[in-house]
Amino acid sequence: MPNKLPVFDTTNNSVRPQATSEAVLADGDINLQSNDLLNVTNINGASYPPAIVGFVENPMTANMDVDGFSIVNTNVTTRDMTVAPTAAGALKASTTGNTRGQYAVDLQTDRTATTEVASGDRSVVLGGSDNTASAADSAVVGGEANGATAAHSFVGGGNLNVASGTHSSIPGGFLNKATAAFSGVYGGQRNEADSLYSVCVGGVFAETANEGEVAFGGNAAAASAGGNQGSVFCVYASTTDATQTNMQDANANNITIPDDTAWKFTASVVGIKDDGSEAGMYEIVGGVRKDGVAAAVFVGTPTVSVIGEDDSAWDVTSAIANSTLTLKVTGVAATNINWTGRIDVTQVKA
Repeated sequence: MPNKLPVFDTTNNSVRPQATSEAVLADGDINLQSNDLLNVTNINGASYPPAIVGFVENPMTANMDVDGFSIVNTNVTTRDMTVAPTAAGALKASTTGNTRGQYAVDLQTDRTATTEVASGDRSVVLGGSDNTASAADSAVVGGEANGATAAHSFVGGGNLNVASGTHSSIPGGFLNKATAAFSGVYGGQRNEADSLYSVCVGGVFAETANEGEVAFGGNAAAASAGGNQGSVFCVYASTTDATQTNMQDANANNITIPDDTAWKFTASVVGIKDDGSEAGMYEIVGGVRKDGVAAAVFVGTPTVSVIGEDDSAWDVTSAIANSTLTLKVTGVAATNINWTGRIDVTQVKA
């Protein structure tokens, strides 16, 4: 049965289906005082509680479709307006598109594909066009053709951005991807945050290949991800004796050197004894090259500078193992030392 536009019955403040002989509801036909109740009856005759309208997915069987009118509170007193879906229903501004997720909010009215909706449970699409929030607790604020496709992922706006890692985020930009968990791309275009906890900060064609990496300043002339960019990594270690120890990321990984890449790196390393009575500061500067899938090699010999140290037995150096760059630290016997390193890299690809 086709939808009918409703009419307003002034005898009991109710909206009900239009009879054949009745005029359709027009703008201004409903004027409610602040204490009035609005009773709504849908096209199949089912009634809803006063002032609470329940919407369901199929507009041909149990939906109230109203076109081109407003409900106005004529009393000067400020009043709240509540639109409350029934049970776990979704709040939506359009009857087109696939079923929305439970408790979802979908206010987008322009879409090309039926899948471009807030289909994840508790997901949100606030506006724009062709946007998709397909995972639980995901959200897209606006823009065009953006997707938040993993749990707790977020896209603010822009065009063709996809946050597909859990808890990933992209506030805006163009053709950016945040594919890893807890990753993010914060502007620019064609950037890819592909590693856990990693971030691309603007630019063009920046790419993260290591956990916790911060990449920035990619150049459009590169025409491929990671073609030329700057990156920052942090690594950590603890020593209790004079055994040489690798500095690694939070998940005990070394720093991976991408294929067909040259690096100039500057590593700043700081160590401190657990009671704060001694410390050491060091800097390593070097170059690395990796030809295809072959093992990486140093270009020249890295230089190590001692900025300052309380115990000259402490030591810092660097090494390459296959495709990884590692900082190595050495403490002294019966001494607990905490070490932190920051590696600044300038990268260019062949």
